[in-house]
Amino acid sequence: MNPPNQQPETAETINNRGEAKRKQGALEDYNRAIELKPTLASAYNNRGFVKRDKKDLNGALADFNKAIELKPDLTAAYNNRGLVKQTNGDSSHTFAFIIDRIALINPDHPILVIDLQNKPNRTFRVILSALWVVENNLAIANMDFEEFANAVDNDGIYRGL
Repeated sequence: MNPPNQQPETAETINNRGEAKRKQGALEDYNRAIELKPTLASAYNNRGFVKRDKKDLNGALADFNKAIELKPDLTAAYNNRGLVKQTNGDSSHTFAFIIDRIALINPDHPILVIDLQNKPNRTFRVILSALWVVENNLAIANMDFEEFANAVDNDGIYRGL
């Protein structure tokens, strides 16, 4: 029960409190936020992050999948899911390409590229005509992720050399 003159707690408020706690007591807040609002994708993503830290990789993967299902443009959930899959041995990939909402609506259709190895969660975007350059060079380690990430334009998009 809320004290007089205090607004009732919303799922978003509880989710934000969980983010602030991240380690101590965060899981309970995320569970409560999801209980109040089962469609709050960020709460699933945040809970998955805590579960990953606690080495509950299957639980984390389920939460990241649910977050993506609820909000397909939540790129952090894709990043986190990729990290869990790599940790779980499900993937030997060092990078991932994601076609998200931005790639679909932006006229250049810039595809999100995620670093899964050296600096997890580091990203940049690449236009379709330069996608093969990025994929081939990263796959054979001719160039590394950082070289492409440092060669983006002001919009954060790699457009080729």
